[in-house]
Amino acid sequence: MEKIKVSAAFILMDGRVLIAQRGDSSYEGKWEFPGGKVKPNESGETAVVRELEEELGIKVKPQRLLATVTGVFDDRNLDIDLYQCKIVSGDVTLKEHLDAKWVSKSEFSDYDFLVPDRLFIDVIKAINPY
Repeated sequence: MEKIKVSAAFILMDGRVLIAQRGDSSYEGKWEFPGGKVKPNESGETAVVRELEEELGIKVKPQRLLATVTGVFDDRNLDIDLYQCKIVSGDVTLKEHLDAKWVSKSEFSDYDFLVPDRLFIDVIKAINPY
């Protein structure tokens, strides 16, 4: 099974985190930290910048790698890096997602996250007390 490399963004602004609701058929309605697949010969940082600009119309600057989740989820072998990012320009504009929200960590349980993203929530709560 081929490993799929993915980069996702943890963006914190005013005590709230940006999450996005998937619009594609296989995971429609599930919530995630926005991001996407890393292309061949592309760094994780470059991928997260590209994906957020393509999908949400925002330009971000990765600041640090927060966590990595690796495993088989829904028959997909994933290696997902979560980068803490800062928005440097643009406003969130839905291009592929059904919705996007700024939520506090206490609200995470109100959303149906994809399994790998649920694993990131525990890491985020442990390392970033915001």
